[in-house]
Amino acid sequence: MKRIAVIICLVLLFLGCESKKNNETTEKEDNFVLSKVDNSKNYVYSNVIDTYTLPDGSSYDVESIVINLNSEDASNVNMELRSFVKKSNSFKETSDNNLLSGYVYSYSFYVTDEYLSLVIPYQQITNGIYGDEDSLVYVLSMDKGKIISNSDLLERFEMSEKDLFNKVEESIDSEDSLYTMKSIKDNGYYLFVNNDNKLVVLFYEITDEDTIKKELILN
Repeated sequence: MKRIAVIICLVLLFLGCESKKNNETTEKEDNFVLSKVDNSKNYVYSNVIDTYTLPDGSSYDVESIVINLNSEDASNVNMELRSFVKKSNSFKETSDNNLLSGYVYSYSFYVTDEYLSLVIPYQQITNGIYGDEDSLVYVLSMDKGKIISNSDLLERFEMSEKDLFNKVEESIDSEDSLYTMKSIKDNGYYLFVNNDNKLVVLFYEITDEDTIKKELILN
């Protein structure tokens, strides 16, 4: 009986500690105030690392991209971005400061009262030839700085994925829309919120000649 009583006490003690820990975590989250890490800079900023000349003769700046928010999710995204930039640089081949092979990318960002969206289109150059484009897209909430998934964004804007697919299919210009729709359903799509608080889907339309980036306002 004493052994059972000791076990019960230990269990109650453990549950009490867990409850206290959960309450402290909840209280910490409730008291969290999202702010910039560096008030002198924008919500997203970049630093130039290198400058090269592209095969088309234009100048290209290799930039580090930083989300300037003090949340854990923003820190995790920044780690991913540092890894992306490092990987992009590791594949480059140059000659007399001309970029012959490697990844090139740019970025744009959008800020509303509720959302911060970061869109990074990128493509690979191989021996002076440009490959197909793809994108990295991140959307964070402006209250807690948390990443918002596609499904959560659709729910927030009172849309279903079926609604999204219908709108995308209506916007496709190529005759063979089935191939593009299959690609979107198999490989995914990107959602972000623009400066007018409009939900935008970014996808790639596949034609016989090329892959075309498209952005479609959904609401």
